[in-house]
Amino acid sequence: MNREQRIIASLRTAIAAKDSDPDLAGQQQAAAQELFCKHRFSRKFFDLYWALQKIINAASPKEAGHYRTTHIGIGYSSFPIQRWVREQHQPEPLTTEELLRSFDALIEAYQNGNQP
Repeated sequence: MNREQRIIASLRTAIAAKDSDPDLAGQQQAAAQELFCKHRFSRKFFDLYWALQKIINAASPKEAGHYRTTHIGIGYSSFPIQRWVREQHQPEPLTTEELLRSFDALIEAYQNGNQP
């Protein structure tokens, strides 16, 4: 198994195990990142790797909200204070099956010679 295949296998295992075994998922993702950082790869595989990372990050979407700035006066000075306000409707995280389907579609496109 070459380096690219080992990275792809580790990332796929990380996605598949994210709900059932978070420790294994973290270990596999760390192993893939370490292998990716230690070696040089083609630009095409580099782009694929970052597209796969986006899929992994989609498993836990960023909390929706905004900052509210208020000012607190102390003596003759006014200091801005920013507070995070969470939105009422949050984005739904993707299921493991949806993530694996996206992952497999990217891998298939990469193996067929198409850009991810």
